[in-house]
Amino acid sequence: MTLLQIQYALSCFHTGSISKAAQENYTSVANLSKALKALESELNYALFFRSHSGLVPTKKGRNFWNTLNQLQSAVVQSSSTAGFFPLPLF
Repeated sequence: MTLLQIQYALSCFHTGSISKAAQENYTSVANLSKALKALESELNYALFFRSHSGLVPTKKGRNFWNTLNQLQSAVVQSSSTAGFFPLPLF
């Protein structure tokens, strides 16, 4: 799992679309789709239901998203306690 794969997945969660997420990340649809499939393969579960109308997070996908949000909040909180503010992780 790479930070880039996580960034792509989070963009898909936010936009509900692989094509919009690809635009947001200045990459091709094919590249983003390949990275997303590799992440799902590593996790051994699908993050989204895919349809012509867009992406809908699976239950495990929503749990993954919640975990990433908690991680990001913990990093921000620990960084501010230490006296500096990091750039957004994802």
